[in-house]
Amino acid sequence: MNTSIQLIDPSFQTQHSGKCDLLLEILPSAIQFAVVDKGQDQLKVLYRIEDFTGDTEKFTELTQLAPALQHHYRKVKVGVKSPQFTLIPEDLFDKSLLAEYAKFISNNEDDLIRYNHIRSAKCMVVFTLPSHLVHLLQTQFHEPQFFHAAATNIEAGIKWAKVNDGTLFMLHLTDNHLECTSFKEGKLTFFNVFPARSADEFNYFLLNLMNQLDIDLENTSWLLAGNWNQEYLSRLEKYSQQIIYTEENVFVKIEAPFDQLELHPFFSLTALSLCE
Repeated sequence: MNTSIQLIDPSFQTQHSGKCDLLLEILPSAIQFAVVDKGQDQLKVLYRIEDFTGDTEKFTELTQLAPALQHHYRKVKVGVKSPQFTLIPEDLFDKSLLAEYAKFISNNEDDLIRYNHIRSAKCMVVFTLPSHLVHLLQTQFHEPQFFHAAATNIEAGIKWAKVNDGTLFMLHLTDNHLECTSFKEGKLTFFNVFPARSADEFNYFLLNLMNQLDIDLENTSWLLAGNWNQEYLSRLEKYSQQIIYTEENVFVKIEAPFDQLELHPFFSLTALSLCE
């Protein structure tokens, strides 16, 4: 493991960590976390560590590499990108049927089922996680909360959707995946995740989406989040110039030393602050 980003606000005092939230995101080959002072709603710590694998030995090594993980926090929120998920309208959701929902999204008996209430969209996301990952994090932290990528994308996207009269399509480009969220007149209409290992694959799924959802390009704005490069961007620009970018300071206050950093890769991490 190696630390690619390690930024700490000089004013951050460990004895005040109980007033802060720890936001943690586990990626396919990395882990990143942030500490947010909830009293000031301000970013205080930001780490990204490469070549991370989620096993007990590596996590013990991680806490030594990043001592900020050893403190007590008000809440610990963990962002996960499970491909096994489904969205259910909140008025149709029945907690007693969780085991039945799980049968439709996973055939692994070792997986544990979790759900999030996405209040802004009046829906629930039901998803499964590997049991070893859940148990590892429950051992390391006090009552960690797990949030699916659907929750972070929808809660974040709704902030822009509410001030957009037409259709807003948010494209969150992550490591080899494209998370797509659509809103019309401020309401959620679509969410799904697609592979995007190359610009050609991205273009293929983007065209399919535009056709299947019958997107009116003249009245659709594209909100971009995550890791974009010119190769991917040029594909989108062939279809529309109505492109806007997310600003992570909409979720939390970002001041020095973080304001000089490219923050788009931390979109879903900082968006965890919106999830409850």
